[in-house]
Amino acid sequence: MKAPGRTDRSLLPTLWRLIRFLAPERWQVATVVLCVVGSTCAAAVGPRILGAATDVVFAGALGRTLPLGQTLAQAADAARSRGDTRLADILVRAHVVPGVGMDIPTLDRLLALALAIYLMSAALGWLRQQAVNHLVQRSIMRLRLKIGAKLHSLPLSQGRRVGDLLSIATNDTDSVATWIGQAAGVLFTALTTICTVEAMLFSVSPSLALIGSVSVPASALLVSIIAKRSRRHFRGQWSALSEVSAHVEETVSAMDLVTAFGRADAALADFDRHNNTWYRAAARAQGVSGMVVPGTTLVVNLNFVLIATLGGLGVATGTLSLGDVQACAQYARQLLQPMLQASSTTNLLQSGLVSAERIFDLLDKSDEPPDPAEPTPLPPRNTRELRIERATFSYPKNSPVVVDATLYAPPGSMVAIVGATGSGKTTLASLAARFHFPCTGRVLLDGVDIRTARRVDVRRGLAIVPQESWLLSATIRENIVFGRPHANPREFRAAVEAAQVDTFVHGLPDGYDTVVGEAAGRLSAGQRQLIAIARAFITEPALLILDEATNALDSGTELAVVRAMAVLRWRCTSLVIAHRLSTARIADIVVVMSQGRIVEQGTHDDLLARGGLYTKLYDAHKAVRA
Repeated sequence: MKAPGRTDRSLLPTLWRLIRFLAPERWQVATVVLCVVGSTCAAAVGPRILGAATDVVFAGALGRTLPLGQTLAQAADAARSRGDTRLADILVRAHVVPGVGMDIPTLDRLLALALAIYLMSAALGWLRQQAVNHLVQRSIMRLRLKIGAKLHSLPLSQGRRVGDLLSIATNDTDSVATWIGQAAGVLFTALTTICTVEAMLFSVSPSLALIGSVSVPASALLVSIIAKRSRRHFRGQWSALSEVSAHVEETVSAMDLVTAFGRADAALADFDRHNNTWYRAAARAQGVSGMVVPGTTLVVNLNFVLIATLGGLGVATGTLSLGDVQACAQYARQLLQPMLQASSTTNLLQSGLVSAERIFDLLDKSDEPPDPAEPTPLPPRNTRELRIERATFSYPKNSPVVVDATLYAPPGSMVAIVGATGSGKTTLASLAARFHFPCTGRVLLDGVDIRTARRVDVRRGLAIVPQESWLLSATIRENIVFGRPHANPREFRAAVEAAQVDTFVHGLPDGYDTVVGEAAGRLSAGQRQLIAIARAFITEPALLILDEATNALDSGTELAVVRAMAVLRWRCTSLVIAHRLSTARIADIVVVMSQGRIVEQGTHDDLLARGGLYTKLYDAHKAVRA
């Protein structure tokens, strides 16, 4: 399957961008390169030295069979006179000394040199691994920081599901870490080893080196064909994994609703469907890429058979020494290892690059509109004057949700926004908070267009209580002071008493030090909402937005909170979005919305006297409360 919206495009731009991303770790990269080159060169020289040691052993064993006192030329001539031309060529090729056994000092030197070279290769390999580990951790730390910063800078209407973002920040990042730590290092090591081994093969026997060279392009062609086929399957695999993550995140966060509505079996069936989709995509991706290793093994083994056969004929004809053939056989085997390593990491390469592509797609998303180059400062005031002038707003590819809205909230006033569900109340308040910019019209705070002000200035004096309360996995005290960590005890006490938090906290095991969180079952929805209200109160905001903040409260607690809001109203400008109209009764201005438009404005009593939409909403509210 193909990932939604994906084409089977080349991953080369992603590969190049990922390589450029490693630039700050250039010293670690240079260390890895030097260690790989040094280690592979040392490992490649080893068989040549061992081949020379084999020639010393072979020459010594053959020399003992010849009469002492003869010269090498005499021994070769004697063999030719007997018609044994092959033996004569072997004697000359092996530099045999007649009547003399093995040259033990030379053999010792060669073996000691081989041991030193292999120890150096191992030490460089260890140093390379340490450099790779440091490179991976530093690079992934920077990548996660970029992703974290991006998540905080995306506009609220960015359109991605939470599960997809979580999958990119965790699964895809881990896949890129694997790519850098294993696939990239192995591929570079394999390439260096192949080049070094081929060079050594040419130094021993150009004809055998040409035969060995056939396996390299043949394996590369095989890998290229299979990789092209598996690429789209890896995209489908990661897309399916994002769907699994999104489903798990949504189900777990609403587990109480799933259980209450008896949807556990349906949720499990949905999970099974997403999981099977991921399984099929992963099986196809791994299955196709898994053809690389056996195919490469076959190519390299056939190549080894050819080298061994032709090398044996070379010894028999005297054109090659036994040590040369041994070295060539070892080099043929050395070619097998990097090719198999490169082949086995093809799936990691494909998977890691697809993950990097998804990460870079996220990082390339447009941020919130930047602050203006020369921002207009907002005056430091305890309350804000809010004006919304003929504002229209629509989400991408949707119909307008706010149409030609005009609203004025004097400093220190309370404005209640009422209307049916979906009438645009929350979106209108979001425009005031600078979460969105109106498509047409403008929003003014103290006479300053929020487009020309800095985000931090607009939001410094802003507090919001959303429809769904959100709590940190921390203590109740830490949740309340979230927006004002350095609040003093007097300010803390005033906020919790105004929000009626004191009415239930003392019944908890650790009082305000009780740890709660998003999944804290010990608190009711209303208690969680009271904590969220206290968190807004303690900041002493200049502009307070309460988005149906009292809906989860009982009537008595709601009345107490409404009274606290009536006290707070004199210290800030507040927008109160409400389905319950008890708040509207104490508001200075009531704004009635319908289908994105402001259809009525006035005080509670004025709107009731008009007998319009507000009257219908109020009568319906009274009927429900009765």
